[in-house]
Amino acid sequence: MTTPDGEQSEPPSTPTLVDANGKALCSHAIWGRRCRWGKSCSFSHEVPLEVVARYRARAEVQIAKTNALWLASVPEVGVPPWLEEIHASPGAFRYDTLRWPLREAIARVFELASAEELSQLHTRPLAGEPPLCPTLLRAQACAHGVDALPATWKAALGRGDKLGRAALQSTEAYRKFMELY
Repeated sequence: MTTPDGEQSEPPSTPTLVDANGKALCSHAIWGRRCRWGKSCSFSHEVPLEVVARYRARAEVQIAKTNALWLASVPEVGVPPWLEEIHASPGAFRYDTLRWPLREAIARVFELASAEELSQLHTRPLAGEPPLCPTLLRAQACAHGVDALPATWKAALGRGDKLGRAALQSTEAYRKFMELY
C-alpha cells in the first residue's frame, strides 16, 4: 500500500478472533450460522460468549439499518377521509358459523387436533410429519432453530416455499378452505 507521501506501508491487519485455546474462529460460527464445512472445518466453532454477544449486537444493528432503509423506500400513502372514518368506527360483524365454518376449515388446513386451539399452534412439539403450511414450518424453524428440527422437517424446509405451497394447495382441506373463503 502506498501512502500519500509515496512511501510503501503494510496494509492494516484485522485482528484474528480466537477461541479459549488460541485457535482461530470460523467466520460462520462467529455470526451464528452453521458452517458449510462442518467437522472438516479447520477453524474452531467454540465462540466465546463475549464474541457472540458483540456479533449478535452488530447483526441487530445491521438488521435495523436494513429495515430502516426499506421503510424509507416505501412511499407514504394518504388515506382518504371516507376510509379513515370507516376505520375509526367500531365494527362487529356477524356471520352464520354453520354456513361459513371458517374456524373448522382453518383447523383442518393446519391439521389441528379436535382439542387443540389455534393459539397453541406455535407450541406444538416437533414430532411427526412436518406441517404442510410453509409459513408455519419456517416459524417453527425460527422459534426452535433449524438444527432442532427433525430430519423430515429439515427436508421439507429445504424444498422451499414454492414446492411447499404447491403441496399445501393440493390438499383437500386447503381446497375446501378456499371454497369458503
